[in-house]
Amino acid sequence: MSETKKQETKEPETKKQEKWETVTVTIPLTSEKTDDVYVSLGGVGEYQIKRGIPVQVPKPIADIINQSIEMETDILRRRIKMQEQLQEHKTELS
Repeated sequence: MSETKKQETKEPETKKQEKWETVTVTIPLTSEKTDDVYVSLGGVGEYQIKRGIPVQVPKPIADIINQSIEMETDILRRRIKMQEQLQEHKTELS
């Protein structure tokens, strides 16, 4: 009886995964970041993705990856801006 329940549980998950459009993403490979990236979303799946290699993933997973890349880029831009402002301030005090 428990085997039947397991099969019934697996079928809906497979159907959920099939409904997602797949898209290609590439997670940047940098000198500071070379490790694989693990992405998981309930009802969609779990993925371990190598940096620098284009891969096909369901759109919701790609959305998570792209949001993460955008956040990292925004943080880097803010850090650069703060360093520039600090340098300007030091120049003004000299």
